Amino acid sequence: MAKECVRLGAEALRRTEGRFVRIGECLYVRNGRLYGVKTVKGKMVRAVAPLRGAEAYDGRGRPTAAARRWVRVWGDQVVAEGERAPEERRRVPSVAELMEIYERVAGVEFQLNGVPRPSSVVVTLRSSRLICRAVGVREADPVAALTRGKLDAYVEGALARGVQPVSVFAHLSHLRSLFSRWALERYRAMDLEVAVPDFPRRRGRAEERVYVRPPEALREATLEWYRGLEGSEPGVWVAAGLMLQFGMRNGDAARLTWGRFQREGERVVLAYRPQKTARSSGRLVRCVMGVGFCERLRAAAAAAGGGLGEDARVVPDAVGAFRRINAEMRRLGWVPPDWHKGAYELRKMCIDRIYREFGAEAAVQVSGDDIQTVCRFYADPSRACDRPMELA
Repeated sequence: MAKECVRLGAEALRRTEGRFVRIGECLYVRNGRLYGVKTVKGKMVRAVAPLRGAEAYDGRGRPTAAARRWVRVWGDQVVAEGERAPEERRRVPSVAELMEIYERVAGVEFQLNGVPRPSSVVVTLRSSRLICRAVGVREADPVAALTRGKLDAYVEGALARGVQPVSVFAHLSHLRSLFSRWALERYRAMDLEVAVPDFPRRRGRAEERVYVRPPEALREATLEWYRGLEGSEPGVWVAAGLMLQFGMRNGDAARLTWGRFQREGERVVLAYRPQKTARSSGRLVRCVMGVGFCERLRAAAAAAGGGLGEDARVVPDAVGAFRRINAEMRRLGWVPPDWHKGAYELRKMCIDRIYREFGAEAAVQVSGDDIQTVCRFYADPSRACDRPMELA
């Protein structure tokens, strides 16, 4: 850009061939458009003026009084903005804007690092909207409106409606995902001021027993039902067996292929990484079975119409199989308020049995979770051994 003022006629200023022509202090014209240009702390700042044509310059190419007034006000604002600390220049987004940005950057984060999964993003946004509606925070309100008082009000209201504490804190945990460390880094890069709300915390959780071992009668009825499936519904038996015998999650069982089974002498080893923890702990699950049982699995899968190649799914019709298992589990007595998980109760039964019969290390090996998670959700350490312990 030229430093000296250039006096061109109005017609010439409308056609500068892309060049910036200086017509006054901090005022330039480019192809008829007036710009304010100012250097603050070594950084050039440029803005388009709201004035055009005769409002911006006269027939001799001189800036009008309106143009000089505008650039003076604009320049003062630019200088004042430059003097503010970086954190003071950041803007507080609205709740709706933050959720829109989170959804967009979460997609990038998933492509880079595999988390958060798209399904998790949907849950995060759904819970965030639920909490905002419950406490009267509009999506047009600034995100700073999510105060501790509002969050406490949500907890109080949800509990009054009969929502279980575990569900209340699950929704709060989903909302907290909007303020994940990786997300905050991206917000800062966008010059957004997003403070993490003061979330209510659960206290005394160490004393709360989440896992409750089901009554023996219910366990026996479930095992009897499972054993009868092999001949009558072989595909359902395979799906139930992967959960009850090897503690697999529904999704992992549905994705499992025969290539994950490897013969090692007189036994077969099933090795896989659970999808839920693949991006966190990355722990490998390794389950050992006899050759005979593996052959029974293959025969049942073939009888249900499944393939036996390395890339073939072990459970031929996973959706139908787990729908059937869930229905039968309810019929057997796995119903709320004590039992909420349906087919997932088979995984819990398995890990509880492994913990009691083979110990904590084996339960970690089969579950793919650490021992704290096992003892909280899948086993009761106070009942790890029922044999007499007194000295002779």
